[in-house]
Amino acid sequence: MPLIRIKSAGRVIQILELLASGRYGMKHKDIAEKLGIPKGSLTKLLDNLLDAGYSAFDSATKTYKLGSRVLGLAD
Repeated sequence: MPLIRIKSAGRVIQILELLASGRYGMKHKDIAEKLGIPKGSLTKLLDNLLDAGYSAFDSATKTYKLGSRVLGLAD
């Protein structure tokens, strides 16, 4: 992984890569534990990703996954 100079930017990249690695989404607690991000910080980062469409939340399973806007990055 390249050198990350801004901590929050690095965390966002880690979150996106982690969500991309799973098929069924991940619970907030599991993301926080896997990446070592405090839960409060993770909540704010995920909220930003949700608002921008780069992550999605499934309220039935309470899991996060990649959002549809991620596909637009491939263009």
